[in-house]
Amino acid sequence: MLKIILLIFRFNSVRAQCPLVCSCDDHDKTANCESQELEAVPENLPWFVQDLSLSENKLNRIPKNAFPGKNNLLMLNFRNNELVDIVDGAFADQKKLKTLTLSNNLLTRVPTNGILSAKQLKELFLDHNKIQMIRQKAFYENSELEWLHLANNNISMIAGDAFSGLNQLRFLNLEGNQIKAIGARVLAHLSSCVILDLSSNLIKLIHEDAFKPLSSANTVKLDSNKLSDNSFPKNVFERSSKLEVLTLTNNSIAMIPPPEVLNGLNSIVTLSLSSNQIVLVKKKGMISTPTLRRLHLDDNRITILEPECFDGLNNIRELDLSNNKIKAISNHRFDDFVELEKLDLSKNEISTVDSGSFSKMAHLKEIDLSKNKIEELDSEIFAQNSKLHQLSLNNNNLKLPHINWVKNADHLSVKLDKNPWTCDCHMVAFLNSFLDGRHSAITVFNQIICDEPEELKGHPVNDIDEGHMHCWQEIDLLWDAAVVIWLVSFLYIMRKWRVLQICCCCFSKTSKTT
Repeated sequence: MLKIILLIFRFNSVRAQCPLVCSCDDHDKTANCESQELEAVPENLPWFVQDLSLSENKLNRIPKNAFPGKNNLLMLNFRNNELVDIVDGAFADQKKLKTLTLSNNLLTRVPTNGILSAKQLKELFLDHNKIQMIRQKAFYENSELEWLHLANNNISMIAGDAFSGLNQLRFLNLEGNQIKAIGARVLAHLSSCVILDLSSNLIKLIHEDAFKPLSSANTVKLDSNKLSDNSFPKNVFERSSKLEVLTLTNNSIAMIPPPEVLNGLNSIVTLSLSSNQIVLVKKKGMISTPTLRRLHLDDNRITILEPECFDGLNNIRELDLSNNKIKAISNHRFDDFVELEKLDLSKNEISTVDSGSFSKMAHLKEIDLSKNKIEELDSEIFAQNSKLHQLSLNNNNLKLPHINWVKNADHLSVKLDKNPWTCDCHMVAFLNSFLDGRHSAITVFNQIICDEPEELKGHPVNDIDEGHMHCWQEIDLLWDAAVVIWLVSFLYIMRKWRVLQICCCCFSKTSKTT
């Protein structure tokens, strides 16, 4: 009973300290004042509160010393308000504040003086505001900052040394702004930055020294900008020796950046050039690095893969060439990919694939040749790919499947649907090769819909009796022709014989009359 009384007393005590518009929890040390249409910061918050949320209200300013005496705050959330101003010294007493969220407001500038006193700040959210520029030394007193979110503003200009003092910053998100160029000192002082996101801007020019401060960078994202072949000066990445991920998707790049541009990427693992305007992969036109594992060239206009175009890329594990305009795969084009595990050639215009195209890929696990114009594949084309577990040949012009394509079907996922299959005696031979008790046979059979002959069109092959699937061999045609000729000759002779009999009969009657 005593415990119950104490709990009730404690609850009432907490309730008495908590503003009516908030919900407080002394165990979690939180105060939730969300969605109350507040126009001012509530007063008399409990002493124990460390995490305060004021999101989804109508606050338009944060006054000076907004939380007097409340120096225990670790997290403050002002997301989705109408903030246009954060008065200098707004967080004067917040010596322990670690996370400040000011997202989705109407701020037009970085509140440099407003956050001046929050010297222990680790993470700052300023995304989805209306900030137009970042001035010099905008965060100079926030030297402990590690995560800075500035995405989806109207930033078009970043002054040199804008990030001065941010020597501990590890993550910088500038996605979705209107930045047109990266100057020599825009990224200065970001020697600890690991992830930099500059996607969805208007970037056309990059200074040759722009990325030199990023000595610790692991990931740089430059997707959805206006980058072209002239945007990258030589050796622009020469000090990016720790960079593992570089994404350049959805730009206007017409050629794969040559080695002199990508020089210095000694640790690169993933290079994405998807959704550009690349037409040709030139001979020895790629950076030769043993660390590259994933190369994405999908959704371009590639028509030609020159010999030795992938020279030196022996450790690639994943190559995506889908959604291009490649018409043929020649022998030896992929010989360098001895460690390749996943190859995507779907959505091209491939009509021919040479028999030795994949012979060097002993580690290949997945290959996608779907949505092309392939009419025929050699029966032994996948003979060297013993580790293959996913094969996609759907949506082509294939007429006859070969058992050797799917001889490992017990552990191989095969897609054969949407091809104009010819259901004749050759198809029977293919089907019979599966009739050894393997469960995968049913899956394969269900995908094969007959296109020829006309009387079987649209029927699943597993619904057709073998007797209806036959071939007309040359000997059969000769035999049938001989039979027809014999019958015609016989009828002709019989007809002549009948005429002769009639003539003889008539002559006999005439003689008797005479």
